[in-house]
Amino acid sequence: VGDNADQCEDQAGTIETLGCVDSDLDGWADILDTWPNNGEAWSDGDVDNYTDQPGLDFSDDCPSQPGNSSITMKGCKDMDGDGIPDILDPDADGDGIFNTWEYQMDPVTDPFNASQTPADNDKDGVPDFFDEDDDNDGFPDDVEEQRGSDPFDANSDPLEEYGGGTFYVPGEGFSSQYNPDGIELSLGAFLNLLSSEFLAPLLIAPMTIYLMLAKKRRYKRIKNEIENADDLTQLEETEEEIDDLIGSNKLKIPHALLLRNILERQQDEFRGLTSTTGSVDQSMSKDLPEIARTAIPPPSKQPPPPSSPPKSTTGTVGKDGYEYTKWPADSSTQWYRLAGSNAEWKKWG
Repeated sequence: VGDNADQCEDQAGTIETLGCVDSDLDGWADILDTWPNNGEAWSDGDVDNYTDQPGLDFSDDCPSQPGNSSITMKGCKDMDGDGIPDILDPDADGDGIFNTWEYQMDPVTDPFNASQTPADNDKDGVPDFFDEDDDNDGFPDDVEEQRGSDPFDANSDPLEEYGGGTFYVPGEGFSSQYNPDGIELSLGAFLNLLSSEFLAPLLIAPMTIYLMLAKKRRYKRIKNEIENADDLTQLEETEEEIDDLIGSNKLKIPHALLLRNILERQQDEFRGLTSTTGSVDQSMSKDLPEIARTAIPPPSKQPPPPSSPPKSTTGTVGKDGYEYTKWPADSSTQWYRLAGSNAEWKKWG
């Protein structure tokens, strides 16, 4: 009667189930129980065959959202049907491109729409935007761009552009495959070297060595000319040559200084001068007057000035009847004596 009326008059049931059969005795009549033979499960609110009751092998991890995921989380959305829920699937739409990659595309492609996929020239699953070898020919795109081959054409590579070639890898041998650790032996590599910035040092180095050796040879030649000169005229000509070579940067400065030193000594010898006594060279003295053959005496030493003004020193007479002067004359030391006395000077203070 009323709310307790028997809902299943032809079945034997309990009051709790309103007279209907409850086969698994979970308190839910079989006609309302999604799993009438499982006493731990009875409802499936989103109708995806995963129970709303927790703690079971088939409990729904997304009870308010129908889904068919079966890995890690059950009963959640799985648009590509791979068993992994979309919220955990690195490739939710199953187009072979990671969600994170699709988000970074320019323009962005939808990671939840398998019909939108970024360009992938070689179909290797790596978008061209991230792929370092877009045509999958073994040569990185940057190498192909540098060498002039097409990075999107597997039939175009740096070796084939100029008739083939090979790579030599020390310890491994030769290979036709690109190897960043190998040495490329091909016409293309040679032409690339000619156009590279590394060629300049290779060309400059021999030229620099040649110029250095040329300067050294020039230094030796001039040194020999100085040492074997016959007269001062020849030395003067050599000196002019040294000046010209310095001005044209054809002689190292240290070499030039050494040559000048040797030249000056040689000039002194021709002029008959010595470096120790200051006397005239005896080998040439026969052609000079007697006075020139006499050694020049060293200058005589001057005696130091007296410590006090001589009596003969005249000072300035003051109003006090004393005579004043400074000694030494360029100092500030004052001396005095009685005016007109011609006495010894006395130091002031």
